[in-house]
Parts: sequence; structure tokens; C-alpha cells
Amino acid sequence: MDVKTKNRLILGGVLVAAAGTVFFLVKVTKAAAAKLGWSAVHAELVPAADGSAWMTADLYATAHNQGDGPITKILTWMWSYFDNLHPELVAGPIPLMYYQLTLDPAASKDIILRGNYNDPETGEPLILASIGQHTTHTFWLEDESGNKSPVATVIRP
Repeated sequence: MDVKTKNRLILGGVLVAAAGTVFFLVKVTKAAAAKLGWSAVHAELVPAADGSAWMTADLYATAHNQGDGPITKILTWMWSYFDNLHPELVAGPIPLMYYQLTLDPAASKDIILRGNYNDPETGEPLILASIGQHTTHTFWLEDESGNKSPVATVIRP
């Protein structure tokens, strides 16, 4: 029972404040979770920049802040794949790259993540995901809370 009298405040049967005490009643509410939405998620096969027979993929997505406040997320570019001749042989999920995203309310951002990159020390061309023949690959973005974008799939015959 919650009771407020001239000299005391009792909440849930517990004396919270008595005469001569200054007190504040604070209502605690849970803030609405920032929501990240996705559109135009797709991946494209591209030749490996190192000149090998491998291919890699670029991932494209548009992120939308669907919340009322600004949002900052650490996104991980994730990868999984299987052999088309032996679909039971699955690899992943494998984290490829981290990406920090900050969006104002109702804002959107186009994200392009490249499978080819240059080694920062040597400048040599490298690839993030080595895509061989007869394989199917899925890519997605995932935030630190485990929320995922739609999956983009590429198939290499």
C-alpha cells in the first residue's frame, strides 16, 4: 500500500521519507530501443584484385533510423557459405569487417563494403571473402545486439 501523509511517505509498505526529509518521486521508464531498418540489401560477385582465379563480393545496403533519436551501431559484415555439390558442408558465420554507423532520426545511409582492399602496410591487394567455384555465399550486417539485416546471396557456378 502506498500512502502519503503530511509527515511521511510509505511506498510498498516501506517508510521512504519522514518529516524533515526532502524527497522526490521519480518515475523511471524504459527508453524506446532505437530501431534500424534495411532496404536494397544485395551482394555482387567481383573478380579478386590479386589477379587470382578467386572472386570476392561487394555488399550494398541502405540503413534507416526508424527511431525518434539518434542511433549509433557497430555493424559486423558477416559471411557464410556452402559447397553446391555438398550442401551439408557449411562454413560460417564468419565476421569479415566492422563498420560504425551513426544516423540522426529518420536519416538513411547507403553502405558499400568492398571485398577487395589493399594491405595497409604493404599496399598489396587482398580479398576479404575468397569465393571459389560451385559455392553459394550469404552476406549480412549484424549489430552488437544481434539484430540482422536481410541476407544477400551470391552463387558462383
